[in-house]
Amino acid sequence: MLYDNNNSRSGSTINAESPPPNPQHKITLITRITSQDVATPLVYGSVQHIVGGNAGWSTVVNYSVWSAGQNFTVNDTLVFNNDTKYSVDQVNETEYNTCNSTHPLKTYTGGNTVITLSDPRELYFICPTPGLCAQGMKLAVKVDQSNITSSGTARSLIATADLKLGFLLVLATILSFMD
Repeated sequence: MLYDNNNSRSGSTINAESPPPNPQHKITLITRITSQDVATPLVYGSVQHIVGGNAGWSTVVNYSVWSAGQNFTVNDTLVFNNDTKYSVDQVNETEYNTCNSTHPLKTYTGGNTVITLSDPRELYFICPTPGLCAQGMKLAVKVDQSNITSSGTARSLIATADLKLGFLLVLATILSFMD
């Protein structure tokens, strides 16, 4: 990023108080790289899945279709955005198929719920409010161990690109001082 008196970004500017650039240096105007300058995921290899997208945890989403478009891997998270009147029960496969929440493995109440996918396995979630599971408020996810899926490959490429960009910036800065 190059900055001048007319272009301010993220607090990194060159103004009248800054020393003039040294013509011997190839890169002298890079003062700071911020998260706005380089897109870096907070955690490489994990994805936050907003269950149901913008609609959240409700009766208007077909969760079978929604989950079919997702790749769930270990360390990803499921985020259930829901009104406090709806809760989420994690259940076994039989209870999922029969919409029975009499023996949930876990119950999540109080609105927004974040669940980390910690193991490769199948997980099942239903809304325990009578009738809502039968209306489609149920979600099954298959969590894969490897993050080398189509989205995992993209994650790896992003991480590699970020590392290469960082390396090139450091190398260019070092070389500019060696001239």
